[in-house]
Amino acid sequence: MNEDNNSTQTAEPSAPSQAISSNDGAVAAQLNPLVGASTAPAIAKSWHDELPEDLRSDETLKRFKSPAELGKSYVEARRKFGNPEKLMTIPEKEDVKGWNDVYDKLGRPKESKEYEFASVDGIEFDKNQIPKYQESFHKRGLTKEQAAGVTQDHIQILKQYSEEATQQEKASQQAELTKMQAEIGENLSIFNNVVERTFNSLNEKMGGKLIEKLESKGLTHDPVILKLIYEVGKMNMEDSLRSGRGPSSMGYNSADAAAKINQLQGDPAFREKMLNGDPQAKAEFAQLFKTAFPNKVNYSSI
Repeated sequence: MNEDNNSTQTAEPSAPSQAISSNDGAVAAQLNPLVGASTAPAIAKSWHDELPEDLRSDETLKRFKSPAELGKSYVEARRKFGNPEKLMTIPEKEDVKGWNDVYDKLGRPKESKEYEFASVDGIEFDKNQIPKYQESFHKRGLTKEQAAGVTQDHIQILKQYSEEATQQEKASQQAELTKMQAEIGENLSIFNNVVERTFNSLNEKMGGKLIEKLESKGLTHDPVILKLIYEVGKMNMEDSLRSGRGPSSMGYNSADAAAKINQLQGDPAFREKMLNGDPQAKAEFAQLFKTAFPNKVNYSSI
């Protein structure tokens, strides 16, 4: 009985998953999509991959994570720097053509003769020198406004330098004049009188041009000029003594002549010449005496 019951009992089927997995992997995949599927995440494409090949590897673009970032950067750059089409590239130092293009874009005139030169503080430019300045300005790429500014600054600098140099020259001249006056000492009035008379005499002979010229150069009180005029007067005086015209022709007045007599009387060398009968010394003393004391007759003694 037990055997019949066992023989007629239906056998239990095996688990489907075990049967399928053991028989056919393809069928298992159809019944269960997760079977055999990879668990690794998919690799997302970069927006750079959509760019043309020549831009894809550009280092500048790689720093932007999205097209939105690139667009934002472009807008900000345009706001800051303006229209890219108007931007200029700085040429290399030796690139003459490149620099000329830059100068032209910045407003340099087409031709050098377009630079204008107006007077500055009443100072007129030498017309013969203007073309040289124009060529220099054009070569350096200056605009007309820049050239005018440089010209004005140049004139102001020269004017200031001239004024400072004049003041220094006057101070130096005054110091030398003071030193010369101290060296002349008590004979200063005679010196000044001889210089003044000689100056006027020479100026008259030159039609008034001598003093005018010296004044234009600031030399009327220059110690070197004054000494020169004095020496001229002194030589003229000596010529006058030899010819008998007397020192009065050189500008000695009576007071100066009397002061000169006192000086000579205290000069041992001159006294010795007089005692020895030196003709020139006697003639000089006689002329001085006649000038200092025109109403006296005896002027031969010392």
